[in-house]
Amino acid sequence: MNVSPYLVLKSRILLLMATFFWGLTFIYVKEGTAITGVWSFLAWRFIIAAMLLLIIFLRRFRNLSQKTLIKGFFMGLLLAASYLFQTIGLQTSTVAKAAFITGLFVVFIPFFTALTSDHKPTKRQYLAAFISFFGLAVMAFEGYEHISAGDLWVLACAVSFAIYVVWVSYETPKHDSIQITTIQLFTVGIVSAIGIIPAGNMAIPLSLPAWEAILFCAVFATTFSYTIENHYQKFISETEAGIIYSLEPVFAAGGAWILLSEMPALKVWIGAALILAGMLSSISKKDGHQSTIEPD
Repeated sequence: MNVSPYLVLKSRILLLMATFFWGLTFIYVKEGTAITGVWSFLAWRFIIAAMLLLIIFLRRFRNLSQKTLIKGFFMGLLLAASYLFQTIGLQTSTVAKAAFITGLFVVFIPFFTALTSDHKPTKRQYLAAFISFFGLAVMAFEGYEHISAGDLWVLACAVSFAIYVVWVSYETPKHDSIQITTIQLFTVGIVSAIGIIPAGNMAIPLSLPAWEAILFCAVFATTFSYTIENHYQKFISETEAGIIYSLEPVFAAGGAWILLSEMPALKVWIGAALILAGMLSSISKKDGHQSTIEPD
């Protein structure tokens, strides 16, 4: 059936909210991971988020199918891989370069969509993706003397996240959005917990700032945002969703400005304007989106 303009608009607004929370996580993750360690932080964040969904929507899991369990598990592995690749890459790549390279997923999405879907991206959407890419480049560029191993790991993160975004659009219409989101979050949490076993730092954090960071990321940037992504992304194109997600560093810069009094440089404002231009240029009244799924 045709998706109503109201539902498309609602999806765009909610995905923008999700991206806003993802952008703010840079502020909280920086402090939280310094206290708990990266993988311990991720384990607590994703396990708590999954438990919240399980408790709130317990009745919806009575008819959990093996197919949803398997698909959610493998989608969770891909999401966990994205975090793993980025974390490894950040050890030898700079934050600015890592942010820019990760943002390349916006450019990869139209090409993965073209390979895996009958709904080919329009010329307008290709153009929008490249405008957003250029905006990210302006924001993050600091000069590149060489490509490090860390840069290649972050590039793998961008590729895996682009595949994840396309997979969400393709797979989630076939499943209960709450069920498949919860399975994914549990998977990332368990993989993170397994990954930190050698370090032995899965102890319960005792610091209030650590718990503030964990709970903000768990409730808003994970429980809320990934539920929104898995339910509402199917009502817009994968390319447009990717462009909305590319606003994450813009929200991160804005959050740092407001909460930490870190004034963004001029290039950040220029890059943010280009990303917004890319997002707006992807929206056209002539570009329809088809769906066979009724909203829950």
